[in-house]
Amino acid sequence: MKLIIIFLLSLLLSCEKDQSYKYVIPHEVSETVVSLNPNQQAVKTISFDAPTHWISQPPSNMVLASFSIIKQNQSASLTILKFPGQTGGLIQNVNRWLNQLSLYPVQLSDLNQFVTNGTTANYKFQRVEITNEQKQKSMIVFIIRDKNMSWFFKMVGDTNLINNEDSTFLNFMNSVVLP
Repeated sequence: MKLIIIFLLSLLLSCEKDQSYKYVIPHEVSETVVSLNPNQQAVKTISFDAPTHWISQPPSNMVLASFSIIKQNQSASLTILKFPGQTGGLIQNVNRWLNQLSLYPVQLSDLNQFVTNGTTANYKFQRVEITNEQKQKSMIVFIIRDKNMSWFFKMVGDTNLINNEDSTFLNFMNSVVLP
């Protein structure tokens, strides 16, 4: 027993109080949202400035970040997703999104009615815009392909709100910084 006490005392006395060591142990972590300040968010390796009226929601399985937007009894959601490679291709994604808005699939030759190309402050993107006029639901998706990854920024909800948030969404996209 005396030996244990002497050993512990020697350990305590041999340590300097002002010195500390930081160890970084690599491990797999799920992508999580970390708040930097009220308007700036970071998701592991992506950063962006979100408008203050977008309400941050907890991420889920494949969703890196999520926001809800509510104005005058209308709602929309924005999700950020990342996948390796081309993720099925543009026509398959557009047809999946058309289906989510209860619309019929299209042929490759019809993509130009939904897809435009552009650039943000930092990246080239494809922008997909879909509206179901009968249900008054819309979707805008920005797709950025960078370093063999496909990033999807998808806003879906009431058509009037989506239209009103369009320029805010583009400003948000201009703030995005990928790894």
